[in-house]
Amino acid sequence: MSAFYWLVACLLIFIVAYDWRHQIIPDQCAYLFILLGLIKVLSLDGNLWGLAGAFVTALPLFLLWAVSRGKWLGFGDVKLALGIGLMLGIVGGLSALVLAFMIGALIGVGLIVWGKTRLSRRAKSYTMKSEIPFAPFLVLGFWLVFIFSINVFSLW
Repeated sequence: MSAFYWLVACLLIFIVAYDWRHQIIPDQCAYLFILLGLIKVLSLDGNLWGLAGAFVTALPLFLLWAVSRGKWLGFGDVKLALGIGLMLGIVGGLSALVLAFMIGALIGVGLIVWGKTRLSRRAKSYTMKSEIPFAPFLVLGFWLVFIFSINVFSLW
């Protein structure tokens, strides 16, 4: 793996850890990820379709953010999706987005069920109103598509 992708990996690990702890994605990190995506599209790939991928991938999250006025989703997630679209292109970016929503839903429901059973007294109890950071799921979706070339649209 090149130094470029090591930098991407380190940045995404930091974003996941920070979002998990503070439930916010620092602007500097989101903008750096977008910049790395632009570098990949413009110099490494030479394929300008990645620019379209950025906007197509970020659009659904932007709409969720706009409709909810930031209650359902933070704008940092929109910026992260923009970088994911740059890195993966249209199909890869949307595949990562679909995987993120599917995995997030499964884990969210699991946490709610876990909270109802309360098998552990020390575990945090999750409800339908609990806030769960979305960046870890976006990054997991990104890595699944990047490493395994998953195209969720070819599965249907």
